[in-house]
Amino acid sequence: MSLIRTCCALALLALPLSARASDPETPPKAAPASALAMRIDRPPVLDGRDDEAVWQAAPLIDGFRQFAPAEDAPTAFRTTARVVYDAKNMYVFVRAYDPHPDSIVSLLSRRDVRTNSDQIKILFDAYHDGRTGVELIVNPAGVQRDAAMHSDNVEDMSWDGVWDVSARIDSLGWTAEFKVPFSQLRFNAADEHTFGFGVWRDITRISQRDSWPVFRGSRSTLVSQLGTLTGIRGIGGGHRVELLPYTVTKNVTQRSATGWNHPQKITAGADLKVGLGSALTATATVNPDFGQVEADPALLNLSAFEVRFDERRPFFLEGNALFRCSGPCEGLFYTRRVGRTPQLRTSAADPAFTTILGAAKVTGRIGKGVSIGISEAVTRREVGISGNTIEPQTNYFAARMVKEMRGGSSQVGIMVTDTRRTLDSLTRPLLRSDASVLLVQGFHRFAGNTYEISGYSGQVGVNGSQQAIAATQRSSVHFWQRPDHEKQYDPTRTSMNGGVYSLGLQKLAGSLRYSTNMRYAGAGMEANDIGFVILVNDMSMRNSITRQTLRPTRRFRRLSGT
Repeated sequence: MSLIRTCCALALLALPLSARASDPETPPKAAPASALAMRIDRPPVLDGRDDEAVWQAAPLIDGFRQFAPAEDAPTAFRTTARVVYDAKNMYVFVRAYDPHPDSIVSLLSRRDVRTNSDQIKILFDAYHDGRTGVELIVNPAGVQRDAAMHSDNVEDMSWDGVWDVSARIDSLGWTAEFKVPFSQLRFNAADEHTFGFGVWRDITRISQRDSWPVFRGSRSTLVSQLGTLTGIRGIGGGHRVELLPYTVTKNVTQRSATGWNHPQKITAGADLKVGLGSALTATATVNPDFGQVEADPALLNLSAFEVRFDERRPFFLEGNALFRCSGPCEGLFYTRRVGRTPQLRTSAADPAFTTILGAAKVTGRIGKGVSIGISEAVTRREVGISGNTIEPQTNYFAARMVKEMRGGSSQVGIMVTDTRRTLDSLTRPLLRSDASVLLVQGFHRFAGNTYEISGYSGQVGVNGSQQAIAATQRSSVHFWQRPDHEKQYDPTRTSMNGGVYSLGLQKLAGSLRYSTNMRYAGAGMEANDIGFVILVNDMSMRNSITRQTLRPTRRFRRLSGT
């Protein structure tokens, strides 16, 4: 009870502060800056040069402002941009002036690796919802990075788009010329479009960041601060089709009674993405393989708890921002469960991963402010060298629907997941037969998006044989067999269920920020059939307060304390 009283007291303490329209150090929200895109018939040559007539005729975007270390301050060097488009692509040309081109920091690296280089970033919010978008980034060496944005300020660096760019250093500084297919931007069907748009520039040697329009770090937002890009007509939804086939060859050396064998295995599969109009995308995959992507890092785990690995498979990355909700969704839908290492694997000669027979997904929008995501996958029964089942055939299902209101300042979402296994006499005592999750989540921002109240409520349930549920009770996640545990270990149970709840209050803007959050996870919560949860039977409260400078001082460029 004392924990609840503390949470309520902090919330009541914050309410008088929220009555103000905005923090005194947070400027009022102004009308967004606007830029005009020009329609062209002939695409420019992608060479990083602006001497073509198309670029000379395109409207100029100027007036960049510094946002770090000082907010809304003059820039050290000028930056300009121009935007044109045709029926299939958007083209953006950015010139970053620099009086000392030989001092521009340009480091070569692999794609998606952030180095201490200068860089140019363009940002698109094609839905113009102030919540979602994409970032396309390049440095003077031509190294590309990209990210998807969701929840206004969350960047998903695992997203990989199909786009091109040419960067070069010249006597005036350096340039970046982008070519962005409309197939990579999700937008609503309309005759005329308005996109959210922004351009950022990093000047590494003087530790300065500039942007158009001005970005304010005193606000805990990103996408909603973008300017507008108008004049986009006649692009439609198009017929977006992408096919990514692959083949993988594997050679394994095995010892047998007659010597060494070298069995060769060749597998093939494909990822298919089809646009269902301009706002929905259907994605399918047949026989995907972990060999498509970079391998997981080698890790020696000496703990009792499982290690979480990042998702890298293209199919599961497509539209995955919709299945994230800044906390609970990541734990309740962990895509690496699909195609996992067989749970009953006992030999190095057994299959290392479960074969995914097929999977399909639909993500996008079905109405104003309504987003949906539906994912289904089926994995094959895997048999070990002993001839026994080491992973049963399994069906994985997840769906989420989100409704945004008040221009994205309020949101409510619902998420459902379901896992079904086809068990035999060997696997029935060892594995759970099915699991389901229901989660409702939302937030409400007020006082000019300065404050946010958020929360979620979820229920999780699993079923199985007495032996399987008994093993779940004894697992490192639960430890019900402990004499001091509030739950009594019961070897006759055939089901478990539990809830997860959270309530929080945050101040998102200004130099003084704080948050308080209370979370409860029930002892019977078991979400690891399709999720990743290692902490249950837990009631916790987290509070933080941060003070930071918004402008450089005589001694410090930036100073913050928590």
